[in-house]
Amino acid sequence: MIEEILELRSKGLSFRKIAVQLNTTVGKVQYSWVKYQKSRKEKEEKEEMAIPAMPKKKTVRKGKWKARIHKIRAPRCDLHLTFSKYNRLFCYWTIDSSIIRSMLNYHQTSTDDARAVLRIFNVSGIPHFNGSNAHSYQDIMVKTESTDWYLNELQEGRSYCIEYGFLLPNDHFLPLVRSNTITIPCIDNQKQGLVGKEILDEFSKKAQTTPKWIEHVSTYTYYEKPSIEKEKR
Repeated sequence: MIEEILELRSKGLSFRKIAVQLNTTVGKVQYSWVKYQKSRKEKEEKEEMAIPAMPKKKTVRKGKWKARIHKIRAPRCDLHLTFSKYNRLFCYWTIDSSIIRSMLNYHQTSTDDARAVLRIFNVSGIPHFNGSNAHSYQDIMVKTESTDWYLNELQEGRSYCIEYGFLLPNDHFLPLVRSNTITIPCIDNQKQGLVGKEILDEFSKKAQTTPKWIEHVSTYTYYEKPSIEKEKR
């Protein structure tokens, strides 16, 4: 019966006309058709499973040297300066030891001879600080393994930024990273704006290269020796 149905379907006859010609019902014709299609699909799936899968071709590296690609993490070197309270700032840093070793090896020294230093710059009224045009600076010796520090007794109305580096035995400073700049606000309302205005007026008139005031930043350090302080004159 299914062969007759297939022949009539190939001629474009509907299930109803096929049922009339075969003297049967439409339901039997449809049932035979669906059963045939299902068995045909199962047969095709079995034939596909019987075909062996092609083996994957192994990739062969050409050339004398075989290279492997590794994810390389860029070494971190950053320094941040934030407020703590009133005239106190807090700084923290992350510097990979590989950067420190490379820098000290280049200058043929080690952490036994060089001292880790936080150099505090007074950059009040200086729009573009280049590392050498600060009003004054002070060095604070820190431990090499330290990652943060508090800066105390800073002057209000002054702007500060810091650099982390190493001080060589010949007093040559090797900076590694520089922080952002922060201005200590004036608590006294009568003093607000006076310091900044005085500095800007002097720089605009080019009356002098440094302001009349040069103040010392006093902070604490774990060393018994007093912290090194230098000023531009």
